[in-house]
Amino acid sequence: MKDAPPNNVLKFNNIKRAEYIRLLREGGRRHVSARAIGIDPGTVVNHRNADPDFAAECDRAESEADDEVEDGLRMAAISGNVTAALAWLYSRQPQRWSDMRKQQISIYDWRKDAEEHGLDAEKLFNDLVNAARARLVEAADGGDDAGRHSGSESAGGGAGESGA
Repeated sequence: MKDAPPNNVLKFNNIKRAEYIRLLREGGRRHVSARAIGIDPGTVVNHRNADPDFAAECDRAESEADDEVEDGLRMAAISGNVTAALAWLYSRQPQRWSDMRKQQISIYDWRKDAEEHGLDAEKLFNDLVNAARARLVEAADGGDDAGRHSGSESAGGGAGESGA
């Protein structure tokens, strides 16, 4: 019995392979489909790795299942299902459509850069805050660059301080 193939080869025969492919084509997940035909998922993984034709056949079957879902999603989107429409657009045109709720914001660590350049990070921060505060006060007083440069307002007199 030295020439007998391993038990898993006999177990995962052409009939089981065809059934596995059929389940994938119907949208079954890999591990669930393997278990449904009485095969350990690891055995299927080993066959996929050892047999490029089988792996390609599995990929085609999964792609066909995805196509069916895509067709259904498109029909739902066209019929007015907003969630389906958004899912379709997010997937098909991500450069134009993206879910803004899932944007990741990275915070630039300017303090590290300041210190690497020999600058006092605290002083830079305070200068920035003071400059922003001054711009806000100026905007609240109705001042702008043109008014400031023309000399039309005195240092103490703002727009609502007439003697009338």
